[in-house]
Amino acid sequence: MKLRSLTLLLVALLPFPGLALGPHEVVVLANRKSLQSVRVATEFAELRRIPQVNIINLDIPVLLTRDRTDISPDEFTRYIWVPATNAIDQHGISDHILAWVYSVDFPTRIRWAPSLSIQGITFLRNRLPESRDQVERGLYSSPLFAGPDGSDSRAFPAQSFDVMKAWLTEDMPIPSMMLGITGKYGNSLNTILGCLKRGMESDCTTPPGKIYLITGTDIRAQAREWQFPSVQRELAAARVTAVITNVPPARDPAILGIMMGLPNVKPQHYGQYTSGSFADHLTSAAGVFDAAHQTKLTAWIEAGATVSAGTVTEPFAIWSKFPSARVYAHQVAGCTLIESLYQSIKCPLQILLVGEPFAAPWSPCGADKLMVRAPEEGKPLSGKITAEVEVESGTVAAYTQFMFLLDGKMLGKTDGTGRFEFDTTLVKNGPHAFRVVAYRTGAVRSQIFVDIPIDIRNRP
Repeated sequence: MKLRSLTLLLVALLPFPGLALGPHEVVVLANRKSLQSVRVATEFAELRRIPQVNIINLDIPVLLTRDRTDISPDEFTRYIWVPATNAIDQHGISDHILAWVYSVDFPTRIRWAPSLSIQGITFLRNRLPESRDQVERGLYSSPLFAGPDGSDSRAFPAQSFDVMKAWLTEDMPIPSMMLGITGKYGNSLNTILGCLKRGMESDCTTPPGKIYLITGTDIRAQAREWQFPSVQRELAAARVTAVITNVPPARDPAILGIMMGLPNVKPQHYGQYTSGSFADHLTSAAGVFDAAHQTKLTAWIEAGATVSAGTVTEPFAIWSKFPSARVYAHQVAGCTLIESLYQSIKCPLQILLVGEPFAAPWSPCGADKLMVRAPEEGKPLSGKITAEVEVESGTVAAYTQFMFLLDGKMLGKTDGTGRFEFDTTLVKNGPHAFRVVAYRTGAVRSQIFVDIPIDIRNRP
């Protein structure tokens, strides 16, 4: 069968920044029984250009979400894990999915002794921990954790999830986040949607401002204090200011992040949070939404932060269960917030991470262009075709790997060359979305991508 070039003309396309984690590399889980859940998932997918095939609607019984925050391991398996993993396989996208994103109106806690978060059991691929001490004492060590494990231990450079997947292979866990919390002690739908928009607006902005690392006499504040000096130096080397202080900011107009430890805080009094900011207040009940005591993580989202975190049960002020201060260093290295968070949490089994996962203020977006041989407008394609891609880089960045997707499903990858051939007779006739992704070299492999509409017309 004759090979045909996808075009007669090489066209330069301004790509969408795929950041370090691409929208085609996550699945979005929605609760079909909740109109809010479906709406948030849909709007998030549209904002981030997540392929339709990556959106999975689950049937979560109303009794498991209405005024309930917890489910059993068996219920998680039956209503979430099995249908989600089956759908991923049936949709043909399992070969490139690196993370899950939960929409709103999902249970947040798994009934075990001690309790796990829904993100903790997802991380373990629906396996319960080997021992209770791993959870209760924070002894579990995530393979994604980049250190340090103490003031005298080593910290490792930031990496993107795809780099981690390459060396962990089948041992790669499933990092996940939740887009928002509704209901009691949660946020309004408009607040959640505004948070998602702020996350998108943060990309590549390299915002000015300060990160506040707040010390104190409370055991919650002391749990992470040992991390602050080295992180302050690491950020200073990247020309980002981190302030170590025992006093929260007062009406600061540009807060890049806040890390503190108190049971009750007033995020709205501290100032203006920049898009892409992470803030938390290491305490027992920030992620416990069936009890009134202590400030909830949602207060940070309400005040303007893009992501916050809290545990779903009593963590005993063990630092390993919470994001370390290096979350900011990973952000500044170009990682998305979800990648930054999971590299900063040693034991992510009780944590609940809420907000916009793709936010990447320090992603190295530039004037790079994808040169793609695309079909002439309106001209149908048939038979075997050849796609040819080049990157015109405005920097010294090198792109050495390319991925090709059709309607969200991976057709293949190439290393060192942007030339790819595929047989259109293997797919249905009609309109399709052809996505070309180019990956930069480096430990944080940021990416760019373009979407090209094509029309396939093969003879019966």
